[in-house]
Amino acid sequence: FGEEFRALTLGEGFGNARRLAFSPEGDTLAAVHEVLEPIVRDDGTRSGARRIIDKGLAVFETESWEVRKQITNPDLRGCTALAVSRDTRWIATGHAKGIVRLWEGRSLEPAGTLDLKTEAAVVPCFSPDGSRLAVLTQPANSPVWRYAPTPEGFEFGRQQTGDACELVLFETEKFEPLKRFRFEDGTFRTYHANRPAVSLNPGRLAFTPDGKRLLVGCNGVVLIDIAEGKIVRQFQHEGPLE
Repeated sequence: FGEEFRALTLGEGFGNARRLAFSPEGDTLAAVHEVLEPIVRDDGTRSGARRIIDKGLAVFETESWEVRKQITNPDLRGCTALAVSRDTRWIATGHAKGIVRLWEGRSLEPAGTLDLKTEAAVVPCFSPDGSRLAVLTQPANSPVWRYAPTPEGFEFGRQQTGDACELVLFETEKFEPLKRFRFEDGTFRTYHANRPAVSLNPGRLAFTPDGKRLLVGCNGVVLIDIAEGKIVRQFQHEGPLE
């Protein structure tokens, strides 16, 4: 953006954006955001307060930064991850209990649900050409890096023992599963900022530009050849990163 910045406004009655994702071409920005609703008492009257619910989805044109389409839908509640496919054909939202919800990218109409049948949250990621959707389960476990007044700036711990995680590749016409991978240790790191309540989970999936290989953030980092369904290389790092 250089030195030019702009605040994007969702409109009256909407709160902060919780999840953001660009389309591969960069011409679309999708946001799952808060909706502010009045609190209705049992007698039907409204209180002066409003409750905040994460159930809004907005799509911006990045040329003008205007809202192209915006909806509210209770099925967006609990969204923990967001992905946009090529040409904004599809939008995928990841949720707890292994649920991925699919949305038609232009109308934002619901387009289906994928169920990985797990208690874990899931992370969706589209291939650059939009022909594949990778979905990775995200067990809440493993190493934790917390900000601390130490020479490294962090202290290290472990919440739980490592849980297995699963990677499923879907085609994006009928969203039928193509391949499955299981990683016995699905650990990932959580970075905590100055306040313990603030955290950032790094992105865990990345396709190569040609869409032929996929980097997966578990068991260290694993590089997968999609066509052959094989692990090409595994990267491991023990201890603090320099």
